[in-house]
Amino acid sequence: MTDRKKIKIIVSIDFNDESMAALKQSYRVAKFLKAEIVLVHVFELPDFLESLFTKNEDLVRITAETVLKLNDLVTRAKQESDLEVTSRFETGKAYIRIVEVAKEINARLIIMGRSGTDATKRLGSNTIHVVGNAPCPVITVKDFNHKIDFKNIILPLDLSKKTAEQTAMAVALGKHFGSTIHIVSVLTGGIFLYRSRIYTKMLRVERELAKQNVITKLKLYPKSAIPAYELIMKYSEEENADLIMLLARQESSVNEHYVGATAQHIINESIIPVLSLIPAERHSGESPFESVWNPLGVY
Repeated sequence: MTDRKKIKIIVSIDFNDESMAALKQSYRVAKFLKAEIVLVHVFELPDFLESLFTKNEDLVRITAETVLKLNDLVTRAKQESDLEVTSRFETGKAYIRIVEVAKEINARLIIMGRSGTDATKRLGSNTIHVVGNAPCPVITVKDFNHKIDFKNIILPLDLSKKTAEQTAMAVALGKHFGSTIHIVSVLTGGIFLYRSRIYTKMLRVERELAKQNVITKLKLYPKSAIPAYELIMKYSEEENADLIMLLARQESSVNEHYVGATAQHIINESIIPVLSLIPAERHSGESPFESVWNPLGVY
C-alpha cells in the first residue's frame, strides 16, 4: 500500500485565472488526502523561428522572474492552506513534463485549470494530453465559481468502458463524504429504456453502491438528437452537481490509450469540475487491485 505520508498532488500552474482556481480548489482535496501540494510550472522554450528573435539574456530574465513568482506563490499557498506546498520549475512541452513529473514523484492526483474555448485549442489542449497520458487521476476545473466538492457526484456510464474504477471511487467518496451518486447514461439505440443493456449495467452499479450504504439516483435518457455529453452536462447542472467522474481513457486497437470524444467534450466544456480516472493497470508503483479499490490512496 502507498504510504499516506508520501501522497502528493500536482497542481499545474501557468499563472492564469484557471490555474489559480485549480490551486485554490486543491486545498480541500489535499486536506482530505493528507497530501503535499506540488506546484508545477513548465516554461516552454521558444521554437526555432521564435528563437531567432529572442535574446538569451531575455530568456534568463524571464526564467528568473518566473521562478521568483513561483516561489512567492508557494509562500502564499502555504499561508492560505496551512498545508505543505513545494514547487517544480520545468522546461519543455507542458503536458509532457507534467506527466513525467507525476511519474517521477508518484503523484496520486493532478489538478489543473481548463482554458481555451475554440475547437482547435480543445482538441490539442494540454489538458486532454495530460488526461490521456497521466499515471494518476486528473481533476480539471474551469473557474472559482464551481468548487471541488463531493456531495453530489455525477457518474456517467456507457457500454464501452469498464466500471470498476468508477464504482470504487464512488464508494470511497460516497462513504467518506456522504455523497449522493447520480448514475446517468444515454441510450444510443431505439430499444425500450428499461430493457436495455445499459440500464442493466446501471442497476448493477447501483446494487454495488447500495451494499456500501452509498445513496444513489438513476437517470437514463432515451436516444436523442442531442449529443450525450450535452445531456450529461445539462443533468449535472440541474442536479447542482459538485463533480463529474469519468473513466475518460479508452484503449485503442494497438493497446494505447486515448480520450474518447464524449469525455473530451465534458472535460473541455463542463462548468463543473471533472475527475478523470484512469485504467487500473496504468497506476505506477502498485498492483492493479490496489489502484482499482483504493484509487486515491484514501484507505
